[in-house]
Amino acid sequence: CPLADRTRAFSRPLPCAMKRMNGDDVPGARFAKALRGGGDAAAASGSPAGSLSTAFSRGSSSSAGNGGAVKGCVAVTGAAGFLGQLARAECEEMGLRVRGFDLPRPRCQGGPGLHGSKVAAPSKADVQIDLAKTDPEVLAGHFKGCDYVIHLAADGRPSAKFAEEVLPNNILATYNVLEAAKRAGVRRVIFASSNHTQHGETMGGSSGVDHGRLGQLGGPGSVKLGDPMWRTGPDSFYGVSKLTGEALGYLYARVQSDFEFVALRIGWCLYDSVDHLKGSNLDDYHRAMWLSRRDFKGFLRHAMSCDLSGEPHRKYLVAYAVSRNRGRLFDLKESTRSLGYEPLDGDEVNGSSAAAAPAAAAVVGAAPRPAAAGLGLRKPVSAISIDDDDDPAPVPAGASGSGGGAASGSRATGVAVNWEALAGVARTMRGIYKQGYAFPEWCEQMLRSGELAPLLPEVVCYYREGDSLEEVKVLAEQREPCNIMMRRFYDKERLGNAFGYKVGAYAKSTKDALLPNIAIFCRTPIRQGGAGPGAKTEFVNVINVIGYAFDSPDQPDYQYFLPMELGTPKWRELVSRFKVMWRFVFECARRRGLKRIYIADVGGGAFSDGLNFRGPGYAKLKEASLAPVREEYKDEFEVEQLPRIPDFAFLPQHKGILGESLLVNAWDPWSLVGNGNFGDNSLDGFFGRCTAMGLLCWPRTNPLMKWESVKDD
Repeated sequence: CPLADRTRAFSRPLPCAMKRMNGDDVPGARFAKALRGGGDAAAASGSPAGSLSTAFSRGSSSSAGNGGAVKGCVAVTGAAGFLGQLARAECEEMGLRVRGFDLPRPRCQGGPGLHGSKVAAPSKADVQIDLAKTDPEVLAGHFKGCDYVIHLAADGRPSAKFAEEVLPNNILATYNVLEAAKRAGVRRVIFASSNHTQHGETMGGSSGVDHGRLGQLGGPGSVKLGDPMWRTGPDSFYGVSKLTGEALGYLYARVQSDFEFVALRIGWCLYDSVDHLKGSNLDDYHRAMWLSRRDFKGFLRHAMSCDLSGEPHRKYLVAYAVSRNRGRLFDLKESTRSLGYEPLDGDEVNGSSAAAAPAAAAVVGAAPRPAAAGLGLRKPVSAISIDDDDDPAPVPAGASGSGGGAASGSRATGVAVNWEALAGVARTMRGIYKQGYAFPEWCEQMLRSGELAPLLPEVVCYYREGDSLEEVKVLAEQREPCNIMMRRFYDKERLGNAFGYKVGAYAKSTKDALLPNIAIFCRTPIRQGGAGPGAKTEFVNVINVIGYAFDSPDQPDYQYFLPMELGTPKWRELVSRFKVMWRFVFECARRRGLKRIYIADVGGGAFSDGLNFRGPGYAKLKEASLAPVREEYKDEFEVEQLPRIPDFAFLPQHKGILGESLLVNAWDPWSLVGNGNFGDNSLDGFFGRCTAMGLLCWPRTNPLMKWESVKDD
C-alpha cells in the first residue's frame, strides 16, 4: 500500500502449508541468529492495519494441499491490523479457532483520512510478541498444533529503511515464522506478499500510475505473474522484502518439502469503495490496486483450501489478490484459475462507486420435497403449438428449421416450432444479463436459423423416480441468468417483466425442505475461436449435473446441512443425494450407449467451501458417494478426469472418440447452463462460453426437451 504513517506492518492475507527443516541446518540460520535482537517490532501489523493472529480450524484432517477441508489450527500474525481483523473474522466464520499475534503496541498502516491508530485493534491479539526477536523454537511452541499460519505482519511502508526496519521486521521475522511453522508441523502457510513486488517502472512513486510506461507494457491488466524482473520489478526495499519472503517460501515448500506455501500479492484493502480517493493524486493508484474486504476474505479462504497437489503449483503458489477494477495493473486470469476464486467487487463488475457488500455465506439443506403449489409454473412462450400433449414427441433428426420465422417440425407429433419466436426468447434473456456475463450471441443465431433443430429433441432432463415431475419442470424452466455465490448478475425487474419470475425456482427450497435435484443431458456444438472466420466446431455429449451448494450461508443447501459431522443422519442423507446425482451420469451414459465418461468434481471447488469448513469435507463426500455408484456400473465404461475445456474437443487424438464420450459439467441449482459464461471462470462458465447449452437446456428455448426418471438405490 502507498503512504503510511509510522506504522510497522502491513496486513496482508494468504498463507500456505509447508514442511520441516531443523535449526542451523537451514541455509542462513547462523546469519539469522546474528541478526536476531537488532529488530524492533517485527510483529507489526501488515497492510492497512496488519498485525499477527492465529486461527484454529475444525475440519477434516485431509491435507489442504489436496484442496481438502480446512481444519486444525490457523495462526494469524498481524492480528490487530486491518487485514488481521478481517482474517480473524473470516476464520471464525468458517468455524475455526483463532489465535492472534501482534506487538504489545501494534503500529498499523493507515491511509489518507484514516490514521493507523484508528485501525489497530490490540484486543484481537491473543499473544503479544516481537517476531524479529523471537527464536523460532519459542515461536514453534505457539504454533504447535496448528495446521495453518497466516503471516500478515510486516513493516508495510515503501519508505522503510532497509537495515533498521525492513531487514529485521520483514525478512528476519518472516524467516522466524517459516522456520517455526516447519518445526511445529504446520501444513500450509499463507504469506501476505504485496503489489509492490511489481511496481518498479510502472507506478509513478507515491503520485500514482505511470500511464506512459503502463501503455508500453500493454495497458491495464498487462502485468503478469511470470513477467521478468526487467519488465516489472519491485519499487522499494519493502517490495524486495516481499520477494524475499516468496523465495523463502519456495525453499521451504518446493525444495525442502516442509509445508505448502501460498503468497498473495495483495492490493490496497482499506476503503469501502474504489471511488474513495476520487479527485486525489492517489485516485489512479487506488483504482489500480483496490481490494474489497469481501474479495480479501474470498482470496484468503481459497488460499487456505486451493489444490496444491500437482504441477505447476505443487506445494507452492503465488497469486494476485485485487478486485476486478478497470484500471488494475495486474492480469488476474492465472490467479483466479489457480485459486478457484473470481473477485466479486470492482468497477469492472459493479460499475463505478462499487462498494463491497458484506460477504454472504450460504448452506443449503435437503429435506422432504415440498409440493409444487405456489411455484408459479407458467406456459412457455408461444414458439410452439402442441395438439393435446404436454410432452411433445421429438422432431425428426433431419428436420432443420427454415429460418425467417417459418414454423417447422413434425406435424405427425403435433409439434410445430417457430424458430424466430424461440430466438426472440433467447434475445430477451440475453439482454437481461449484466454486461459480460451472457451466453454467446452465435447460439441465438443458430437457434434462429434452425441449425439447432436436430439437437433439441435429444435433450433429456433426468430426475429421481418418485420426485414430482411438475416441480422438476418448474426447476428446469425458472432459471436465473447468472447467480455466483448468491450474487445475481442480471436485472431482476426485466426478468420479472419478461418471464414472470425474478429469482430461480430453487428459492422455494428452505432449511427444512429442498426441491428435487435434476441433471440435463444434451448434444451441443462446441467452438474454439468464437464466431470468427477461423472458428472450429465439434459436437460433444454433455450432462449438466448439480452438486449441493455450500459456497454461501444464504444457500438453502448450506442452511439445511451445515454444520455437519461425519456419520450423522445429515451426512448420510447428503451422501445418498450425491449418489443419486452420480447415478444420473452413469445411467445417462448407459441409456445412450456411450463408452467413456469424463468426470468433474461436481459440488467441489467453490461450491464445497462451507462443507470443507463446517463439515467432513468434499473429498470424503466424493469418496463415499461416487465409488458405490461406479461399482454398480462396473466394467461398462472407461472413467477418466475431465480435461481442459474446450481444448479437449479439438485435439487430434480425441476426434474419433467424442461421439462415444460423455463429458460432465458442474452446474448449479439456480442459473441457466453456463451461469456467468465469459464472466465466470468456473467449469460451467467455460462450458457456457463455448457451447450452445444455455439455450438447448432451457425449456423456454427448447420445447422439445424430454423428461426421464432414474431409480434410487
